[in-house]
Amino acid sequence: MKNLFIRAILPAIFFLTAGCADRQPTNPFDPNSGVTLVDLSLQTDSTTIALNWSLRHPVNGLAGFRIYRSAEKADSLELYAETGPDIFQWVDPGLNLRTWYYYQIRAVGGGGIESLPSSRQSAYLGTHRYWVLSRSDFAVYDLSYDLRNLKARYDLAYSPRSWASTPDNPFIWLGYGSFINSISRLTKSSGEENVIPGEMFSRPIGMVAIPGTQRVYVLDDRENDDRLLTYDNGQKRGEMLIPDGEYLGMILSGSGRQLILAENRALYQIPLSAPGQRRDYALPAETRSLDFFSVGSRSYLLSAVDNSQQSRLTRIDSTGSAESSLTFAVTYYRIAYDPRQDRYLAARYIPGEVDRVMDLGTNGGEVGLLPESFVDISQIVVNAEDGSILILDGGNSLISLYDGDRRFISTSRNSRGERYVGTPYRLLIQ
Repeated sequence: MKNLFIRAILPAIFFLTAGCADRQPTNPFDPNSGVTLVDLSLQTDSTTIALNWSLRHPVNGLAGFRIYRSAEKADSLELYAETGPDIFQWVDPGLNLRTWYYYQIRAVGGGGIESLPSSRQSAYLGTHRYWVLSRSDFAVYDLSYDLRNLKARYDLAYSPRSWASTPDNPFIWLGYGSFINSISRLTKSSGEENVIPGEMFSRPIGMVAIPGTQRVYVLDDRENDDRLLTYDNGQKRGEMLIPDGEYLGMILSGSGRQLILAENRALYQIPLSAPGQRRDYALPAETRSLDFFSVGSRSYLLSAVDNSQQSRLTRIDSTGSAESSLTFAVTYYRIAYDPRQDRYLAARYIPGEVDRVMDLGTNGGEVGLLPESFVDISQIVVNAEDGSILILDGGNSLISLYDGDRRFISTSRNSRGERYVGTPYRLLIQ
């Protein structure tokens, strides 16, 4: 019986092995194989784009790699450079600012046959990068100019109330309220965070870092006896009481000479050279503060009119006096100033409609809008050096970038189209 069984299965074994012998292994370099060999990623800074790639699995007969590139046109990639089989990084030497570049990599086998291309990657160069605070996922992000390249993510223990830094400062200062009740400084290069000892904070709602120094001011909004503290190089140097209230935050004036503190019903200006000579502006009884900014020595306060859809923008001089005021028939809740266009950019809220960012002339009239819609904008930032505009859209977990002419450039999505910033709350230009 055993011999009969063996005789029965031998023909089947011979048939199967013969079929395998006739079948040729798949050529990984064959573009018709359906096999993608190479994964590509990009790293950018203000002047260069570095390509990094890897093989998905080892292959025999690898002769090198071919780099395909195009400028501005995503579907017109042409052969641009070639490397050897042991090279897996390459820096593009010929680039221009404010230009989109698109790349693909192909592995090359014997006879010059090419594999299928890697996924297409792209980058847009600018002279800056961004630090972004996200409150929902307790993180600080270091992003490229085009928002597409995540340089670093630093996870925090809790969600900060405020933060501050300057381009020349190696640290980011963070202010924590509930549970932690402290301030800390995070090293930009490593993400190491160190708590500053010696002080308990209730609600550090505002922080300002002074350019060219290691001085930081902290606005602590307490139940009673609100206060302003001064730190130099991590050491507390002073403390002063300020009027009690419900504060929105604190900024440095455009002139760099005074702190501007916005409270729900007032705005306070504190000269750095004479902190005791505070200048106060009280809002009309029917209004409350929404947002504020500064141009030169003047402060601009956006407020809402109670029991209506109206909002108001008031210009306040360095003495605390109102110089002029614009009243709008709709509610604008975030605002920034574009000095190149001499216009305001304002986030508009109308019940039952999507939020929009409007261009406002200096007379308050709407003269344009960004075409995209938004949900709960947390900040509008204008880059004073190149005129670009950044919209932090907390409701959609996105940051959007536009050039100075309001043309859309990109959003904070990675190469797979995924959103990777939880709830963008504040942005600093590096």
